Amino acid sequence: MWLSILAEVQWAGMGVMGAGIGMGLAVIGAGIGIGRIGGDACQAIARQPEAGGRIGTNMIIAAALAGRAIDSGGTTIAHALGHALGAIGHVHHGRSVGLCLRVALPSNVEAAPGPHAEVARAFGVAGDSDTDLAAALPSAFDAFLREVGLRIDVADSGLKPEDAERLTAEAMKPENEPMRKATLRPIEQPEMLSLARVLLAAG
Repeated sequence: MWLSILAEVQWAGMGVMGAGIGMGLAVIGAGIGIGRIGGDACQAIARQPEAGGRIGTNMIIAAALAGRAIDSGGTTIAHALGHALGAIGHVHHGRSVGLCLRVALPSNVEAAPGPHAEVARAFGVAGDSDTDLAAALPSAFDAFLREVGLRIDVADSGLKPEDAERLTAEAMKPENEPMRKATLRPIEQPEMLSLARVLLAAG
């Protein structure tokens, strides 16, 4: 049971890290810290089950902080699409948000090149200007996901490119509206459909 929980935390940590990339250096640090709290808490519960209630409370607080970071950081386009991918494709939340950030990042970079240039520097990307650095970030993030072994295609979900409209409809549902609004820029159905098509065609 505990190994299963730890595996879930590992995948969730990927989602938090993916979200952090789009937020900037400050939130990356927060995301890593919050992910570490969650992982360490699971290990602590495995060692001391009698302390599970107290440790679990701290995990809930950590999750709330992670949610606040995501909400204020402008990566919620990826989160809204990630929720849809999880709902209809049953893709784990951490993986789905990482994959959706991969497809949303290029337009996020265009909307806010400055913060993304700082993230690119942290990734070790070289460039002569903030514009060059920010423009190189999406490919650096893609390389990072592949390097850590995250599966980029979603063929295992049963979804195909022709399911893009269905995925978009799910992402545009009212329950995802707060995420679509708390972002770097407005997003409407045509752009969400475009992102869904890129996501489902990835390989």
